[in-house]
Amino acid sequence: MMPADHPPAPTFDTLDTVITQAVQEERIVGTVVLVAHHGQLVYQRAAGWADREAKKPMQPDTIFRLSSVTKPMVTAAAMRLEEEGRLPLQAPVTRWLPDFRPSAPQTAQTDQTETAEPRRPTITIEQLITHTSGLSYSFMEDRNSPYARAKVSDGLNMAISLAENLKRLGSVPLVYEPGKGWRYSLSIDVLGGVMEAETHQSLPDIVRETVTGPLGMKDTGFAVTDPDRLAVPYKDAPAKDSATAHTSSRNGANASGSNTHSSNGDKQTSDGSTHSSDSGHDDNHAEAARAAPRSRAAIRMQAQDTLDTGAGVLNFDNDHVWNRQGYPSGGGGMVGTAPDFMKFLLSLRPGAQKRVLKPETVARMMQPHVNPAWLDFMKPGWSWGYGWAVLDDPTKAHTPMSRGTLQWGGVYGHHWFYDPVKDVAVVAFTNTSVEGMNGPFTTEVVDAVYAAVNGSPK
Repeated sequence: MMPADHPPAPTFDTLDTVITQAVQEERIVGTVVLVAHHGQLVYQRAAGWADREAKKPMQPDTIFRLSSVTKPMVTAAAMRLEEEGRLPLQAPVTRWLPDFRPSAPQTAQTDQTETAEPRRPTITIEQLITHTSGLSYSFMEDRNSPYARAKVSDGLNMAISLAENLKRLGSVPLVYEPGKGWRYSLSIDVLGGVMEAETHQSLPDIVRETVTGPLGMKDTGFAVTDPDRLAVPYKDAPAKDSATAHTSSRNGANASGSNTHSSNGDKQTSDGSTHSSDSGHDDNHAEAARAAPRSRAAIRMQAQDTLDTGAGVLNFDNDHVWNRQGYPSGGGGMVGTAPDFMKFLLSLRPGAQKRVLKPETVARMMQPHVNPAWLDFMKPGWSWGYGWAVLDDPTKAHTPMSRGTLQWGGVYGHHWFYDPVKDVAVVAFTNTSVEGMNGPFTTEVVDAVYAAVNGSPK
């Protein structure tokens, strides 16, 4: 029975409609959406296709390539080491990786002679965690940039070792002075190397022992537990107006169901949806979706593919997940399920039954740690904490989310957030990039969730 001090559980008719429309319009091929309120799962829906061509429906336990959803879990593992005194945040990276010494930005070396040894600024652990290290991603740099010439891997596109990628990354100049700017970057891949050097363990073992294992996230890690459950990746159809592509979401990045948890009583619908039978989901939603204007269908990704993220063109090796020659990328190499990641988000709640970090550590991670003037990549109102975006000004962000909300996603088509004020956590994993990461679908999901939680008319 629900505690007397809690209002009746929210209903999610509008969220049902949002999901149905996105699948019917083929903007989203498949998705799993979960909502938790006051620490309890109040909505779960799997809709669309895990493999459209094979007519394989999406299921609640479908496994996804997580891409940047990896970052908060690896950051949490690093903070476990910090709690143990093994990873001081102000310590230099060279304490663990003595050969990783990128040179100062090229513009800062114009007064040096050609024969002078280039200056090599100090990068700290905290600067890696906050992406203030001076590093970047290859896909965010010009095609003829030092990153491209050095063949630096973004973690998802080359079967090379971490040592080799750190060697390449360390050979190119920083793009800004550490601690003097912000850029989304390979910093968490470098952090993974630091963690391996400190523990003498592999990054997969570290994350399993410190985060996923204690939380019972049995399907989340750097290796696929069940290949038959891995979702096929898709990407958006080419935009009719490229000038307006990737700009319809209120998400932090400027890039660029049921009312109870149920594993039984599910029904299969014509859009491939698996949905709890007491959800109130009915044919009116499907009819509304059919009446909506249809967009061009998302495209199945090839084994080797490219994607315009809005911040740059990213190269994918979609078979990388099977290639044991490639290193486990701390910034994007994990796979997992939506229910598993919800366990991680719920571990951040005050008084969580299962947690992997001290409350005071989580509180530090949830604070903005970056000068807002540096965040041109982020949309107004958002800052950066330890492992995720942090909402600093809901008015500027034009969002119903509360101040202090955490949010991020993954380029394969994922979006999640945790609002500690409303005590709401949402995981929306899709297999459709980038619509599922920062397209209109994400804003529609956010609005529908808050309409339900706030008790607005449906």
